[in-house]
Amino acid sequence: MALTVTCQPAVGRYLAWLDEKPAGYLEYHLRGDDLAFVHTIVEADCEGQGVGSALVAAALDGARADGHGVLPYCPFVRAYLLKHPSQLGLVPARRRLDFGLPADLGHPSEPPVSG
Repeated sequence: MALTVTCQPAVGRYLAWLDEKPAGYLEYHLRGDDLAFVHTIVEADCEGQGVGSALVAAALDGARADGHGVLPYCPFVRAYLLKHPSQLGLVPARRRLDFGLPADLGHPSEPPVSG
């Protein structure tokens, strides 16, 4: 099965496709210099196939590439960040506790987003 993710900034979504069939999306909004990730949906028949994780990974990569911080309002995005602590630097330090994330990254391997 081929899983692809595309970004559609005009509608504020990352879209996932599984074998050319819509599989889910991650909705975001630009808030200042940060991207607020607000909602992740995976189609019921596509659950358990890595769609949600692929959406979040692509969205985090996009935020990093564009120099944006990340505000993980979506519980799925927060859970992903907790499972992938190397990505926590994308959440501005001043906001990490607001989302129940560790304030201290515990490792300097990736420079944090200023804030």
